[in-house]
Amino acid sequence: MTFTLDTVHAIVVVALASAKRFGYDPMFAVLYYLYARTFVGRWLHLNRLSAATKAQKGSHSKVKLHRYSGVTIKPIAILDDNYAYLIIDHNLKLGILVDPSEPRLVQEALKAEDINLAAILITHGHWDHSGGNTILHKLYPDIAIYGNSEDNVPNLTHFVKDGDSIKIGTLVFDVIGTPGHTLGHVMYTLNRKEQGEPSSVFSGDHLFLAGCGRIFEGNGAMMLKSLDRLLELDDKTLVWPGHEYATSNLKFAIAVEPSNKAIIEKLTWADSLRNNCESTCPSTIGEEKSYNPFLRSHIPEISKTLGCPEQTDYHNQNHRAEVVSLLRSKKNSFKAK
Repeated sequence: MTFTLDTVHAIVVVALASAKRFGYDPMFAVLYYLYARTFVGRWLHLNRLSAATKAQKGSHSKVKLHRYSGVTIKPIAILDDNYAYLIIDHNLKLGILVDPSEPRLVQEALKAEDINLAAILITHGHWDHSGGNTILHKLYPDIAIYGNSEDNVPNLTHFVKDGDSIKIGTLVFDVIGTPGHTLGHVMYTLNRKEQGEPSSVFSGDHLFLAGCGRIFEGNGAMMLKSLDRLLELDDKTLVWPGHEYATSNLKFAIAVEPSNKAIIEKLTWADSLRNNCESTCPSTIGEEKSYNPFLRSHIPEISKTLGCPEQTDYHNQNHRAEVVSLLRSKKNSFKAK
């Protein structure tokens, strides 16, 4: 993109319209638009990749393979705290990557498993999730790259939306639309009901262990509606998030719901893993319901901690949307000790 006066004017107009629609700070809206929707974000990501390659520092997390009948899920620790995922279909020796924004490391994972790359699934357009598409598409020109057209995802070959099902090899993924972090954010659920195994949801930046993504696009009501989609999933569904944020999220969860013993137990567990740089993935939907404050917006103690007025109905959608907005706002400035 060449920055002519017309281009700059168009960026400002679109960004300010978004700011007005969702109540953003106008300067934030312009800067965010430059990052998310122009080559500025890609340039920053490429510089980040270059610095990471030169540093050749160790992985931020030690990961484990998770094996099921005919399927392996391999988390790949990339960048500073991101996770990409390699899903292996052993029946056809195919690999499917989720959010592989650091091509060098995901290529190493592919070579170690000796499989053919069939597809890439992108949850949203932020560069730390989609920034590897261009390089990987050049290296593997025949692969399918799936994502939502509403986000600025580069090199998509297949557009997906809420309710779609994708069959890749012998595996089937259901697409769940979850706008809020971005307007085009989607999650992919690997359906394993017929095999009698837990399904897996690759949640990108929508849901983390004990947390949710920042509301960069949209508002609290939109994010709440998307979070509620998760409550429709089976409690045994495995949650594979896009970042390693477990300990800071759990410390925030204790701050807003201090009487919840499930949070304290999970934090003790997470601390023991992180002290050895071990990954905390995956959690489950059932576990998240017990300690994730963003899935517990109906809990009176959380409302009280946030200073919300007493309610006669804590399950009221308007109230819960306000709670989600307040939680996310407080989490944005929360300093974990």
